[in-house]
Amino acid sequence: MKYYTLLLIIALITIGNLTICGQSKAVNRDKYQIHITYTDEKIDLDGLFDEEIWKVAEKTGKFQRVTPTDTGYAIAQTTVRVAYDAENLYLAAICYDLSR
Repeated sequence: MKYYTLLLIIALITIGNLTICGQSKAVNRDKYQIHITYTDEKIDLDGLFDEEIWKVAEKTGKFQRVTPTDTGYAIAQTTVRVAYDAENLYLAAICYDLSR
């Protein structure tokens, strides 16, 4: 019984180590990053992105499809900006609807 327990522990450590190593060697990791902008400005959670921070925050888009295949960009695009202050993390997302 001790042998099986030891073997299980070694297997879990090995599998966990491979998972951690796999995450650190991702392809194009630098290409898919967004820089988060700090702000002292008060942000109203009103659905309007009229604060100054949203004009200067880095914008990301061109999200990839996941299902049914991951071979292209999503048809209905989304743009996202991210900001933070001393107490909160803010996400500004605009999700486009092609049916309108």
